[in-house]
Amino acid sequence: MSEPNAAAAAVVGNALQALSERVSVFVEREMRGRHGDAWEQAARSGLTVAADSALDLGALLQVIEQHWSTVFVAKLAPGDRAAVNELRGVRNAVVHQRGFTTPDALRALDAMQKLLRSMGDTAAANDVVRLKAALAEPPKSPLRSSTRASFSSVGTSLPRPPLTASRT
Repeated sequence: MSEPNAAAAAVVGNALQALSERVSVFVEREMRGRHGDAWEQAARSGLTVAADSALDLGALLQVIEQHWSTVFVAKLAPGDRAAVNELRGVRNAVVHQRGFTTPDALRALDAMQKLLRSMGDTAAANDVVRLKAALAEPPKSPLRSSTRASFSSVGTSLPRPPLTASRT
């Protein structure tokens, strides 16, 4: 089992900040399309955030969930709803400084990528793909290269079995 690591947590935290900006634009666009100038009032209904405070990612994801059937079902697929719920958990883990293993971080990035693609933001989704590739790349360490070298030399140091005459 992987141990939580600071690099994975940092990648997820930074990616969530970028995602928040994209989701904010998306939520406003979709809610405005349905509710016109009263979109923000409609979005805030049912939320426990102050009327004068900005909607953070947690609130924006909650808006998507609460207005799924009336606004977002037309734009997002059922699997995207699962990604929204997963990202709510990821956001809470970051806010409460719970650790992330590399596999956890990759899963969180997968959910972000899925949601961004469905929102039509392919450029941001491609940025997430690059983050995933960088995070999944194994660290370069002297131990790895020396381990590889010792395994490659094992085959040459083993005694060879005696040759036997073939039957014809």
